[in-house]
Amino acid sequence: MKRNLSAMTEQQRREYDAQRQAEYRERKRNQRETGSVIPNETLTREVLADLAIMILASGAPGNDTLVAGLTAYFKDRAGFPSHIVHKCRAGKLRPKIVGTF
Repeated sequence: MKRNLSAMTEQQRREYDAQRQAEYRERKRNQRETGSVIPNETLTREVLADLAIMILASGAPGNDTLVAGLTAYFKDRAGFPSHIVHKCRAGKLRPKIVGTF
């Protein structure tokens, strides 16, 4: 059934948006649990970011490359890359997607 969003009151629209967001989150959760996630560029970037966090946290091979990349990108912020590495190792910067499987 198609809804006329412009005819909704502000309260109805908020309730509708909240319901749609909850449905969307449930669909994403079900996709992750069943392993039927549809690959796209955004999801790929999030997974790669999670893997980088895991590498920085563990000091695994590739750690030096990631730190060098952070250092090069944030060249005006001395100490920031080591701060990020510390947050990864302390568990304060954690994976969002990869750790949820």
